[in-house]
Amino acid sequence: FVLYSFSHTDIKSQFLTSAKDEFVRSRLTLGEDPSKLTDLQKDAWNQIVSIVDAPNKEIPHSAFLKTIGDDERATHFLQQNIFAYHAKRDTVSLQSTPIELYVMDNVGERGTSQRVAVLDLLS
Repeated sequence: FVLYSFSHTDIKSQFLTSAKDEFVRSRLTLGEDPSKLTDLQKDAWNQIVSIVDAPNKEIPHSAFLKTIGDDERATHFLQQNIFAYHAKRDTVSLQSTPIELYVMDNVGERGTSQRVAVLDLLS
């Protein structure tokens, strides 16, 4: 019987690494210069921030479609393991807690200068 010990920092680091991998695969990393994101990437990040800021961490599917632009693009993002669609509520949320942690690590908490700077680049 072997007992493994992991610190909170180790677990958070693993979560962030796995989430970052999803963003890399989805081509949605903010990178060194978020101002170089395509309009589609900016739309996706605006949705991500909207979800994180929503009281219940989800937004109406219609709002997601309106910002993303069309069903094909929305389906693409839903297949990338960043967003999750909830048919019963007709809402979209982030796929997982590690994804949310990654977002918060990259855009900052609401009201911080980091968040303001990122949102300025996304507009």
